[in-house]
Parts: sequence; structure tokens; C-alpha cells
Amino acid sequence: MDAANDPVAALLEEARLRKTMPPPAERQRLREAAGLTRGQVAVACQVGRQTIANWEEG
Repeated sequence: MDAANDPVAALLEEARLRKTMPPPAERQRLREAAGLTRGQVAVACQVGRQTIANWEEG
């Protein structure tokens, strides 16, 4: 599935193009706007759910 049809791929592509991560609160907002759980993002990024929580909480 490509970024146009997959919200996780879209978030990852946006981050890749930025070359920097958005601030922690924006990371959470983007995930929630895409309708994704921390668990879903963790699986897509091949990291633990706690890692996603750490990224979002700074």
C-alpha cells in the first residue's frame, strides 16, 4: 500500500521529507488525526509501543 492509501506510510513519508521530527505534541496530533493507535504506529515502525509513547511525550 502506498502513502496515498495508508496513513502510517503517509506519516512516515512526511517525516522522511522533513528530515526532522516535529515536536512531541505535534507527533501525537498527527497520529491521532490519522486515526492510528500507538500500537499501530509501533508495528509499522518496528519498535515497541513504549517507544512511540516516548517520542510523543518528549
